[in-house]
Amino acid sequence: MELILKDILENLLLSISILLASGVSYWIKQKVGKSKIDKFMATLDQKKELVSIAIKFVEVAYKDLDGEVKYSKAVEWVKMELDKLGLKYTNDELKALIESTLKSFKDEASKQR
Repeated sequence: MELILKDILENLLLSISILLASGVSYWIKQKVGKSKIDKFMATLDQKKELVSIAIKFVEVAYKDLDGEVKYSKAVEWVKMELDKLGLKYTNDELKALIESTLKSFKDEASKQR
């Protein structure tokens, strides 16, 4: 009887420790994953803000130039600022951010009319 009770307690402790280890492992994964997502979102927000500033600046400073030249000036300025901050980017990413920001500005302007 004593041996059976000992086996039951050992199995119970083993089960509890496995559950505890699984819970801790899950919690750590959640924290690490959330941290990476938060860092990614913060970086994306920085990039969006830089693109927004660039577009507003280019629209004022180069108002007499055509769209392609304005686009090139905005890309040039954003790349320079991203490099200063040490943020990585791709040309496709910049294009997407600029196009998205321009669409947002145009949508906002049409709502105000």
